[in-house]
Amino acid sequence: MKLLYLEGKIFSVTNSYFTWSEFSFYVSSLLDNKTPHLNRIAQSAAIELLILSTDILDDLIDNDFKRETLNILTKPQAIMLSNALLMESLNLLLQNTKRNPNEIFSLINENLINANNGQWDDLFFTLDKPGVSEELYFQLIQQKSSSLIKLIFDLNNLYSEKISVLKEISMYIGYAGQIRNDVKDIFSTIKNDLIEKKATLPLIKALEYSQEKDNGFLLQQLQTIEVNKENQVLLNAVKKYITKTGAVDYCLILSKLYINRAKELLLQHYPNSRLHISYIIKLID
Repeated sequence: MKLLYLEGKIFSVTNSYFTWSEFSFYVSSLLDNKTPHLNRIAQSAAIELLILSTDILDDLIDNDFKRETLNILTKPQAIMLSNALLMESLNLLLQNTKRNPNEIFSLINENLINANNGQWDDLFFTLDKPGVSEELYFQLIQQKSSSLIKLIFDLNNLYSEKISVLKEISMYIGYAGQIRNDVKDIFSTIKNDLIEKKATLPLIKALEYSQEKDNGFLLQQLQTIEVNKENQVLLNAVKKYITKTGAVDYCLILSKLYINRAKELLLQHYPNSRLHISYIIKLID
């Protein structure tokens, strides 16, 4: 229960307005107005538990032991809890959706496999990887992040003619959310993105600037950062330099553009559902 009070979760008291369960609730309200209210709430709870399950694994994979998740749980507890949450989320979805069980499992399987494949590739998506680029970054994010958004749309979409546009909307929302998370993680004191030289978009853009203007100064600085060493002074200097390059502003503007694209498509294809769309945009904007 304590984990549901963390940032981005349903009982969070932080300044973050986005929660997966609310997003699921409003998407369900937009796409399927025949689902009873209590069933819709149960579906939203299932999504909240499913995403919490993936978040726990994500923290384990990224070695984010400063995160509250792994401060509360040991590694064995985290693995067992993640598995239990996934099973309970599947049980809630099966009991509270109109689709038959095989269809539900198929949708969940397809999207979680895509997200897992993206997470696997993300393990190796560092500055040491040859050919790291903005284009490769978005290919990775489409698997890693957009698949989870797409799963929510897929579970609530009963009409096949909307599949392609909902996939595009999911892609834009996934892009926007991941870009903003990557910007936030650059300046986090508990994330390891800079130490592990993760090829996030703000870092990719800052490196492009550095190579063009400063003979690769940023990469030289990053290579001096050592894992398991006190690097705070150097990290602060690197963060300040990344901001100076304009990479952060670029990312935040791009994130906003993707949100606007998603909003335009939603309004275009669901013109009679402006209220539900406004709720969705408020959550993700």
